[in-house]
Amino acid sequence: MSCVYFKRATLYWFADSFVILKKIQMKYPKRLKRGDGVGVVAPAGPVDRKTLEKGLRTLRKMGFCPVLAEHIHEKDRYLAGTDAQRTKDLHDFFRNHEIKGIFCARGGYGVNRVLSRLDSSIIRENPKVFVGSSDITLLILFLVQQCSLVAFHGPMVGG
Repeated sequence: MSCVYFKRATLYWFADSFVILKKIQMKYPKRLKRGDGVGVVAPAGPVDRKTLEKGLRTLRKMGFCPVLAEHIHEKDRYLAGTDAQRTKDLHDFFRNHEIKGIFCARGGYGVNRVLSRLDSSIIRENPKVFVGSSDITLLILFLVQQCSLVAFHGPMVGG
């Protein structure tokens, strides 16, 4: 079993033998504050509109200004849009300087299909608070390992 050890903004990956495999200088996104615009994206499965609206009300009560991804209500079989659409939504939010954080609407199978399409340089150049859980853990690991971005495992907006 592997473990992760954090120390002063540096991430150490240990193997079973506890040998340092890789040292990464982490990028910390700016702290979110009241009034910040936050993107809501569905990088995996489709989201239920009623459940999403309930989560959006919660974000507004917290003082944030949620912005829905362009393709958040798309559906491609069991996914929230095509792989290209879901990738575009993530890239668009990371590039958008008005968006200070990105919250996932829900998890589900499919996030693994966008990982190879993501441009890590876009993400590294635009670090933002990123929150998700469940299958989104794959995306969080990508953000940590490939983009050196501190990301947060937490509740999702629509599920």
